[in-house]
Amino acid sequence: MQAIGVHDFGGPEALRVLDLPEPQAGPGEVRIRVHAAAVSPTDVMLRTGSHAVRMPDHWPPFVPGTDAAGVIEQLGPGTDGRFAVGRRVVAMVLFISSHGGAYAEQVVVPAASVVPAPEGADFPAAAPLAFARWPPMVFPASWTARCRPPGQCPPSPMAGPWPSCEAGPARTSVASGCAR
Repeated sequence: MQAIGVHDFGGPEALRVLDLPEPQAGPGEVRIRVHAAAVSPTDVMLRTGSHAVRMPDHWPPFVPGTDAAGVIEQLGPGTDGRFAVGRRVVAMVLFISSHGGAYAEQVVVPAASVVPAPEGADFPAAAPLAFARWPPMVFPASWTARCRPPGQCPPSPMAGPWPSCEAGPARTSVASGCAR
């Protein structure tokens, strides 16, 4: 399996094509054939070494990528039955896991970190929505209940062309107090 990652921290030129073993889904996990991975500030921080202090027990190569869209190609034992092989999904990927991040042909993630891809969205459009589709599962109800209509949140330095409660402002609106 090929992935994009770094052995040495740096700018974009530090990224290399890596040949890695094909990951296998373990108990409660799914393997996804990645069709698109989003690029986020977290990925840049990994590539440049800003996350190194949080990863003292991890060794290169590091494969960035926290958001992926693709198709399930393997279910590990004990998955909850929500998914089947061939299902289009988006997933939150922890690049510090033993399987690495989403900049790979395949990722293995806990089934709990996978949700169905939005109907009608192609893979590049769906990949950054992994975060936006997660709040009911990972954020306290008090945060999700405060979702505001588009245009109601204050401007953010990272704001983009997304409607309120989508991928871009979701990350910045929580930090600015205009939570979902």
